[in-house]
Amino acid sequence: MEQRKTHIDFLKSTLYLLSVLLAFGLTSCNLIVKNSKDVLGGQTQTITYGDYSIDIDKWGRVIHLDPQLKRMTGHYIVTREGTVYEELDLSDGFLDGIHLTYNSEGGISAEKTYSDGILDGPETTFHVSGALKSEAVYEKGKLIGKETTYTPSGEISSVREFDEHNVEYNSHYENGRMITTDFKKNIDGAVYDLTVFYDITENIKLIFGRREYQEKSSVFYVFDENFELIEAVNPQKNPEKAAAYFQQLGSLFN
Repeated sequence: MEQRKTHIDFLKSTLYLLSVLLAFGLTSCNLIVKNSKDVLGGQTQTITYGDYSIDIDKWGRVIHLDPQLKRMTGHYIVTREGTVYEELDLSDGFLDGIHLTYNSEGGISAEKTYSDGILDGPETTFHVSGALKSEAVYEKGKLIGKETTYTPSGEISSVREFDEHNVEYNSHYENGRMITTDFKKNIDGAVYDLTVFYDITENIKLIFGRREYQEKSSVFYVFDENFELIEAVNPQKNPEKAAAYFQQLGSLFN
């Protein structure tokens, strides 16, 4: 009797195991079919640089068109004069996924991430040596955090970022220290393109500015560290004063 019960339990266990394996097998088949469809739908095509044209939609997105002016979809490797130039994923003509560009040495010069034609994810560029040149992250076309660029030796070259008011700041570095920052600022109702100059300890030393939309004017404005206007200097009318400021500026980099 005990032997019969053991045999029945064994049969039940076996049937359960077979049902699990069968279910898994069916699921696996579905996965294989699905993946096969994905592969077939995203087959890589190698084309030349002249095999497509581009258009721009009203939102500024690039549209890739084939020779019949139809929007392209798929994974493409683009060659130029026999060398791989770029590799891109397209959906209905728009960049959608990873976009790689290559340098003349065959190395990757840039790797960008797109969604529906808009930068959306990491963006990385490289020097010809392969060293990191820049790195940034975008979300729906907007820079998130900082975009940092590097020299071939790995030192920071510049940093670009936006504040909470969407004001863009561009800081420049030399020998590992910040030397200038460029940005726009509204001061007493007037908008200035400012450049802040720092000393060796990265403290503000000088602030020069020009009035927005007055590019042809030689007048520059000098501010203190609190952005209070000190004076306006016209080099044509007062070359001695202008020279004195530029001499002071030159001393910051010696």
